Amino acid sequence: MKLLSRPMAVLALLALALTAIAGSPRATEAPIRALFTQMTEAWNRGDTAGVAAVFKQDGIMIAGDGTRVATRTSIERYLADLRTKLPKGTTFNATPSSVDFAKADVAILTAEGGFQRPDEATVSAAQRGIQTLVAVREGGVWRAVLFQRTRLSANASR
Repeated sequence: MKLLSRPMAVLALLALALTAIAGSPRATEAPIRALFTQMTEAWNRGDTAGVAAVFKQDGIMIAGDGTRVATRTSIERYLADLRTKLPKGTTFNATPSSVDFAKADVAILTAEGGFQRPDEATVSAAQRGIQTLVAVREGGVWRAVLFQRTRLSANASR
């Protein structure tokens, strides 16, 4: 059996370590979590076009009241209208609780939280919900195909 030279052995170990890191759940979840963060940060800046930009052209959003909105343009229009109905300074505060993969290029993120009005220290019970983001990777880019917000009743158990 021939042993690897020291430089070759170091390179082999480095390659093995990088493969393990790249295949770790955190590494594969990172772009999905980043997509969700991009959405919430855009909303909190008042950038409804930025929120809509994370969707595929034919993406779908289902709001907490059950309103179904399809296409990036319609999502942007819906969100712009929604902003006019909420108190100025309302933010969206949600924390991802899980990321799962249906396939290598299909991810499902769930998050808990909701709209936080400017006079509230946290998201109120009336605004609490579970958000589900379904994303697909095409050409190396992750995009939302579905975002659904389900409001929780005040006495809901999880």
